[in-house]
Amino acid sequence: MKRVKLDFRRYTDVVGDYKGITIERANQWNNGTRKRPIDLLKALQNSEEVDKEAKNLVHWFRNDLRVQDNTALWHMTETARTIGAKPIGLYVISTKFWKDHLESAYKIDLILRTLEVLKNSLAEHGIPLSVLYLDDANDKTVNFANWFEDLIQSRFKAANVYFNVLYEYDEMARDIEVMKSNLKCHIFDDQCIVPPLTLSTGKGTQYSKFTPWYKKWDEHLKKNTIQVHKITHKFPKIGNEHDEDDDYSLDYDFTLESLSQFGVEGHVSLPAGENAANKLLKEWFKKVKSYEKLKDYPSKETTSRLGPYISIGSISTRTIVFQSQKLNKGKIVGGDNGIATFIKEVAWRDFYRHVIVNWPFLMLHTPFNFSSLDIAWHSDTSRFEKWCLGRTGFPIIDAAMRELLNTGYMNNRLRMVCASFLCKDLLQDWRMGEKWFHHHLVDADFISNNGGWGWCSSTGVDGQPWFRIFNVYTQSQKFDPEGHFIKKWVPELAHLDSKEIHKPPPTKDYPEPIVDREESRKIALERYRDALT
Repeated sequence: MKRVKLDFRRYTDVVGDYKGITIERANQWNNGTRKRPIDLLKALQNSEEVDKEAKNLVHWFRNDLRVQDNTALWHMTETARTIGAKPIGLYVISTKFWKDHLESAYKIDLILRTLEVLKNSLAEHGIPLSVLYLDDANDKTVNFANWFEDLIQSRFKAANVYFNVLYEYDEMARDIEVMKSNLKCHIFDDQCIVPPLTLSTGKGTQYSKFTPWYKKWDEHLKKNTIQVHKITHKFPKIGNEHDEDDDYSLDYDFTLESLSQFGVEGHVSLPAGENAANKLLKEWFKKVKSYEKLKDYPSKETTSRLGPYISIGSISTRTIVFQSQKLNKGKIVGGDNGIATFIKEVAWRDFYRHVIVNWPFLMLHTPFNFSSLDIAWHSDTSRFEKWCLGRTGFPIIDAAMRELLNTGYMNNRLRMVCASFLCKDLLQDWRMGEKWFHHHLVDADFISNNGGWGWCSSTGVDGQPWFRIFNVYTQSQKFDPEGHFIKKWVPELAHLDSKEIHKPPPTKDYPEPIVDREESRKIALERYRDALT
């Protein structure tokens, strides 16, 4: 890889002065003196039936880029069929949200290609799709809610908008403002198999531990069959009078070319669209039974690779679990170990959404464990930069980080190992790593990414005990025993045998370890102990 001078400030701006909200404000959500965004959103939900005279109905696509098993889209088309209205699809490219969230160029590339497929799929059902560009990142005068209301009323001659709820804080804040407008907004829970606020402890509170939550989740699904909505009706095919060729070009940071600053020639080989996602699921089921035994080995194709499709909504987790449950003879927990483990991994997505809806401050750089704000992170962020570029001198870490840069992918085992290494070996603020991962993962999902980093750094809900630190050498030897994965991504070490490659001897082509593991481990334990006990 090329060694270039980079500006890492967009990732390291959480260092120093506290960048989240105050603990006092966070606790206002905890004690109920301040309404959570989900409560404000639900209170604005329009319960009125659609006027039978309505000519046009609009579905606003966001992270649900599919036709089938799309809850809001299904309700919109059913209503349109009943009253004889015209259904319209809309996707808005908001550069402000992409820029503020550091969306991955890999992910954006997949979104744009998926929109092309979605447009054709919708057309087969007689539904036009308009993809509109709003450069609100550079035009600070734009008020999204006002702009959106005018768009729906003036361009689409409509008053009724259907969309699925997004649970991220900024998205909810935007949607709340949209729902305060004169539009009739019909919202639906679609991202989760069991909607947030459905499950609670005996005290009526949200679970902060996955295991008891998962038990309740399983019990709920035993009593309630998963509903998978299928659109069968086809509307008369007509031209899309709203389909204009918008003249725009994405900012450099949104394109795959932006990866060149890291010495990477970015490309995404993933086929786009829901048919591709469903085909991948079908192929995955041929080997899912080996998932529990092989999922942690990075040199093998042992994971579903469905993450990118889930994150942009080309396939729903409902469909995935419904089909997995059928394959597992109706069971979610129990049955085949491989299938049950796979379902459990998908359930973590639901869990983290249930969590983040209840504790909104998690989306504002504020950890679940307030005491962890006192951890004395190492102030020298040069360690973080070496971690980002795969130049730490720890082969399994460097291989994983280079794979991420070059492909947008990293398996879950290595995500945990790399995250733990950043926080507990390099003593770097976990929020920097959270940003880096989100900015480069093709399956970037803010909520799951936040939850995973909270777990690894021992700062989040159901976090790993603070005194447990992954031994990178042991992890390397266990899950890449022959060094095949390391040799692929760290070719400087390809000449070493399986005994040397995990902890290589000094060489001019590969850096020495940037920290002494034993020493850094002692310091990490001391600083975590001081803050958390």
